[in-house]
Amino acid sequence: MQPIHDLTHPRFLKDELHCHLYGCLTPEDLWRLGRDRYEGVATRLDWYADEYAKAYGRRPNPKHYWSKDSGLELLRQDFLFTSPNPFTRFQASFNLAIALLPITPNDTTVLRHVITAHASCGIDYSEYRLFVPPHLNPDETSLYLATAADTTLELARDLKGAFAPKLVFSIMRRSESGIKQYEVLRSVLAAKPDRHDVVVGIDFCGMEEHHPPHLTTLLVKQILADNAADSSQALAILYHVGESFTDKTLASAVRWVSEAATMGVHRLGHALALGIEPSLYLGQTVNELAGERRRHLEWLLAGQSWLKNCGYHGDYDAFKKELMTLASRHDDDYIATIWTEAQASDCRMLQNAVMKQLTKGQAIIESCPTSNMLIGNLTKETHPLPRFIAAGLNVIIGADDPGIFSTSLAREEQRLVTEFSWTDEQLRFAQELARHARSGLLVRQIEPSAK
Repeated sequence: MQPIHDLTHPRFLKDELHCHLYGCLTPEDLWRLGRDRYEGVATRLDWYADEYAKAYGRRPNPKHYWSKDSGLELLRQDFLFTSPNPFTRFQASFNLAIALLPITPNDTTVLRHVITAHASCGIDYSEYRLFVPPHLNPDETSLYLATAADTTLELARDLKGAFAPKLVFSIMRRSESGIKQYEVLRSVLAAKPDRHDVVVGIDFCGMEEHHPPHLTTLLVKQILADNAADSSQALAILYHVGESFTDKTLASAVRWVSEAATMGVHRLGHALALGIEPSLYLGQTVNELAGERRRHLEWLLAGQSWLKNCGYHGDYDAFKKELMTLASRHDDDYIATIWTEAQASDCRMLQNAVMKQLTKGQAIIESCPTSNMLIGNLTKETHPLPRFIAAGLNVIIGADDPGIFSTSLAREEQRLVTEFSWTDEQLRFAQELARHARSGLLVRQIEPSAK
């Protein structure tokens, strides 16, 4: 089996703490794994082609990936996401993996392939985020979680410590559905305690727009309470936030990062809104729900004390007046805001205050440079990573979806050196931080290994 990443082994970065299992699949992986199954999923591949056409204006013929001599190159061209484009195009490309390899309760093909490949790539440890499909019923969800955990235990034993694979399950952001998935996971772990050796966390990802952090408050509280009741079986809470925010202003997205951190989550995924330069949005019109704006104003007023202590000196009288004008607006009404220099300046001050808040709280941000540059249309000049570092935030590096982005932890390290001018000392520090930020170490009161 060919390794997923063909670049020279990382010099310093050895812990991959932010990668999604299916996102690790390369075009070569899909081509090999699809040779014997593509005809059996023809309807799903038609769906992929239809969605691809909506996003790109061109409909591919998936059968050609395996029926033509140039099939692998065709697949590579359609699947790889290596130029800045909207998230809709990323999803359209990624749909090939979803169509070709549907998640079923007891299929371990992708899990075995990825872990086996990663074991030969020069990293010591990896946490794989596995999506828990909402369409599975409780029994199917239980089988899916148990099979993934037991397979990872088996592979970990075979690797004999040379490489440590761990699992983080991505559940739904809304508490009512997420709680059900979480309860099934707790039951699966209780049925076989050694599954805790490989299942180390809960992840909240998927669509961020219109899914504010407060929707997960009850579930996060439940997880934290269960952690406190038995720290030996605690699960870290990882939270994607501030990565995609087309439904609100940048200022509201900054608030979301703060709210997620305040809930007590253990690592923040991406958090781009926290450090993106607000002037990049000058002149743009943002349509935000009146309910979202109202919540933002209420948050500013309620947090006036700590915000001032962290350096944010907004016009609180103006906030009160605006809140009064919103009293007659329905939550679902849209408010159009044209981003001005004054708003950019205010947002910059708010970002600095929240970064100071997060620094005090020892928050950990998972930064994925290549992913952010491609989906977020950022460059080395506009990526918030340097600003995070200058603010003293704890930042670890991940590859996110290395297969479709044609990257790896090694390539991320290379990018840090060549584009962000990181020194060996910075890389060494990032690796040491990552080693201590492993999910199990954050919540289970155990010491990090020598590796």
